[in-house]
Amino acid sequence: MDDHTGSTADLAIGRLYTTTEVAKALRVSQRVVQVWSNRGVLRSIKVGRLTRITQRDLDAFVDAGLTRPTAAAAATPAGP
Repeated sequence: MDDHTGSTADLAIGRLYTTTEVAKALRVSQRVVQVWSNRGVLRSIKVGRLTRITQRDLDAFVDAGLTRPTAAAAATPAGP
């Protein structure tokens, strides 16, 4: 018999959003959301080839005040 210390709620990811849904919610383009995700400014997960953003990560992003393209772009240096 397995001894589980956590509940199934601990394992729940919650709502997953597409980059399109996040873009509409934040009133930016889908490309901006993809750039934020690629740079690590907005945490995301890959489900196969698809990018998804959890409710927790979206809330943290909004709470950090990085919802404007210029603020988020400045938060992480551009790649090569």
